[in-house]
Amino acid sequence: MSRFSADVEELAEEFRLADRNGDGRINWPEFRALLDGLEAGMSERDMRIGFGEVDTDNDGLIDVEEFIAWWRGD
Repeated sequence: MSRFSADVEELAEEFRLADRNGDGRINWPEFRALLDGLEAGMSERDMRIGFGEVDTDNDGLIDVEEFIAWWRGD
């Protein structure tokens, strides 16, 4: 699956599946699992860079809207 071909509903569902505690936000291990599940083909380093780009307040968590905007390049 191409990074830009996934639709918003599919991305939101994948995010919900990765959100193990159901709080609407994912941490680094959940983010990594999400990208692996989406077959992003990213290195660990690139995943960490991506997480840092999405987690702009540096609280170690990202929400679904932030993730989808980042994934789609918005």
